[in-house]
Amino acid sequence: MSTRSVVRSVSPPAAPEPVAARPRGVLRPVEIANAGVFAALAVVIESVGTFLPHLGVIQLLSVVPFAVTGLRNRARAVLAAMIAAAFVAFLVAGVVAAIMIAACAVLGGPCGIIRRRGGGAGTVALVAAVLAPVSAAVVVGALFLFAAMRHLAFETLRA
Repeated sequence: MSTRSVVRSVSPPAAPEPVAARPRGVLRPVEIANAGVFAALAVVIESVGTFLPHLGVIQLLSVVPFAVTGLRNRARAVLAAMIAAAFVAFLVAGVVAAIMIAACAVLGGPCGIIRRRGGGAGTVALVAAVLAPVSAAVVVGALFLFAAMRHLAFETLRA
């Protein structure tokens, strides 16, 4: 004797909802607002990690606001959030904080965009594994090319 139900649904299968056209052009006000709020959150997290020496590990969480921005909005909004956050972080905490914010945006933004487009955790991990050494190489290369910036960054770390 089978335990499966014989009753079947009489309604036809639901048609998939039409995919809305991707927004183009300038950022919408909601995207600007999201980018600004999450950029400010990233700067606060970065500043807490910069100014409180025992909470330096909290700087790793600065990736999350950019990932959420990428998850909710277009890549252009992530770029706007990165630029705004880097400027504010430079004013608040210096060059190292601005570099850290840019690196967090480079790592977090694509992860959020991949999740929005339906990619799984494996795809996100693969992209992060590729982007992390590339962004580290860019930072090391910039510090090598601009010796004055390197000395300033290391003096800021020692202070």
